[in-house]
Amino acid sequence: MPANFRPTDSKVLVAHLLLALACLVSRLISSIYYIEDTDSLRFALALIDYDVTNLQPHFPGYPLFCFVGRLLYLLLDSYALAFAVMGAAATYLLVVFSLRLAGVKLTSPAGALIAIFLFLNPLLWLMSNRYMPDLAATALAVAALSYLCDSVRGLRGQAIGMLLVGLLAGLRLSCLPLLLLPVIWVLAKSPRRVALSGALVLGILVWLLPLIAVTGWEQLLAAGLRQTEGHFKEFGGTLVTEPDLGRRLLHLFQSLLADGMGMYWPGRALPTLVVSAGLIILAAAAGKAITSLAVKDRQRLGLLLAAAVVYACWIFFFQNVIYKSRHVLPLLPLLIIALGYGARGLLQYHKLAAAAVLVLFVGGTAIVTTTLVRQHKQPTAVAQILNYLRSQNSANPSIVSVDLVRYYLEAQGLKARFISVAPGMPPDLSHWRKSDGPLYVIGRQKLGRMPEPVESRVFYHNPYVNRMWAEIALQKFE
Repeated sequence: MPANFRPTDSKVLVAHLLLALACLVSRLISSIYYIEDTDSLRFALALIDYDVTNLQPHFPGYPLFCFVGRLLYLLLDSYALAFAVMGAAATYLLVVFSLRLAGVKLTSPAGALIAIFLFLNPLLWLMSNRYMPDLAATALAVAALSYLCDSVRGLRGQAIGMLLVGLLAGLRLSCLPLLLLPVIWVLAKSPRRVALSGALVLGILVWLLPLIAVTGWEQLLAAGLRQTEGHFKEFGGTLVTEPDLGRRLLHLFQSLLADGMGMYWPGRALPTLVVSAGLIILAAAAGKAITSLAVKDRQRLGLLLAAAVVYACWIFFFQNVIYKSRHVLPLLPLLIIALGYGARGLLQYHKLAAAAVLVLFVGGTAIVTTTLVRQHKQPTAVAQILNYLRSQNSANPSIVSVDLVRYYLEAQGLKARFISVAPGMPPDLSHWRKSDGPLYVIGRQKLGRMPEPVESRVFYHNPYVNRMWAEIALQKFE
């Protein structure tokens, strides 16, 4: 046994092993075995046939995530399990680096509470089973923050942080605004700017050079220009296509507080009220605890707060906060760290009251999260439609839908004659005849003069599981 070994080291090791095991087992149990939306479909297809030019996945290609996913897919022969394992690893690493950023150990009261809050968080858990890189990117972003804001390790820690920023660009480009101010702060303070910039460039080259080799420079550039223009002008959700600032702000708060933290929102179940009460108390305690921090810690906190504001502005103006709550993901660990400080302050001064608040908050969060996770295992509305259409066994069916729904159905092998329609525009049904086979109209389309449908159905899933296409109407004509 080493001379400097301490009994607490073994406790920390055991705690980390138990945490890693809990992440793996829980995420495997909650794995999903269906494609829940078009975003997930692109990443599932990428594990089988990686092709950025064919949007498998879309630019920038997320090469690091897809490379690890491909290895796990070949090993496990299941993309559902591959994504669940990556989600478990991302959850564990997110806890580890959040604790590092907070400056506490897993075995400390504050560390244990932060770990529990992160582990049980509803949106973090749901995203750990989604076929997407958002949670892994959040973990890497928090890891980069923990090194960039580390004044103890000096140049070495900052270089590691810059390297992680470069790698993050190959995992999820849209997370980079969170690191903008910390990177500028590190470069402004350090006399070794060239070395730190070199670490950043190295992190980028690790994924960019293989991506160019696989895709081709011209093809990659064309895909990047096409995707960038589409993101801001065509696909919906940014300020250009959804300019109502009040609506954007409302959905941003809903994504952060209701989807992200499990708080109450009109129409939600009663346990969310318990979560809301606990969160408000912990937030108030966090504000009091922060004022008692040392000057050095408050400076670092100020940097993190400024970074969070920059990222919040980025997603408010340029991400789809109206229809996709997952964009708030990188803000959740920072909020949860603050709640951990608040919980620690409560325990120090009001143990009995703190225990009651924590039991209610953790219990309420556990109820909300397990309910959502259980619902997540059931097909989403669009997946239900796919199952329904497959069960019809119709000869020569025609399907009216928007292009994204068409892509979702067609990419999963559904055979039909598809009639595309732009939102709000009537489809061209002049070529359809009853003798051709049944006509299925997906969505609330304006059809003009048509016979009465032989069947009308509405497929639904809980929007707090996935906001995309939570309710879809379908009509069948013969």
